[in-house]
Amino acid sequence: MKKQKGFVLLAVLLLIQIAALLGISALDQVILEQKLLSDTKIRRLLLNAAENQLTRLTAAIKTVSETCRIPGLSVAELRSRPLSWWSLYSCAEETSFFKYYYVVENLGTDPCAQLRGEESGPAAYYRLTVLLMQKADPRQKVMLQSTVVTESANLERCDARPHSVDWGPQSWHELI
Repeated sequence: MKKQKGFVLLAVLLLIQIAALLGISALDQVILEQKLLSDTKIRRLLLNAAENQLTRLTAAIKTVSETCRIPGLSVAELRSRPLSWWSLYSCAEETSFFKYYYVVENLGTDPCAQLRGEESGPAAYYRLTVLLMQKADPRQKVMLQSTVVTESANLERCDARPHSVDWGPQSWHELI
C-alpha cells in the first residue's frame, strides 16, 4: 500500500511539472506575440511620420537649402551610408519622438516634358530621400524616397516629341 501512495505522489508531481512547462511555454509565446505587435506598431508610426515628412518636403522642394542637395547616388549607396554621413551631408530636423535626415538630388530637366495644367515648362526632376529614426531607439528607422517633378527655369529647346507630365511626387518607395 505504501508503494502505491509513493507512486501516486510521483505521478502527481510529474503532471504538475508538465503543466508548469506548458504554462511557461504559453507565457513565452504570448510575450513574443506582444513584442511582435509592438514592433509592428512602431514600424507603422515610423512609416507614417516619414511619409508626412516626405509630403511636407515635396511641397517645398524648390526652397530646400543647398546644404541638403547632393550629387546623384544609387539606392544601394544611400542605404549603405552610415549615420555619420547623414549627419555631415544632409539636413536634419527633429520632433519630440523622431529625428530625420533628408537629401535632395537633382536628376536634371526634360525640355520636352510639359507640366499638365501649366502653360510653361519644361520639367525639372528631383529625388528626395528621407531617413527617419526613433529617438529612443535609433535602430528603429525607415528610409523613404520619392521622385518629384517641378517647373524648371531652364528653357532648353525640345528636339523630340513633347509629352505631358504631372507636377509633384511621381512615386515613392521604402528603402529601409
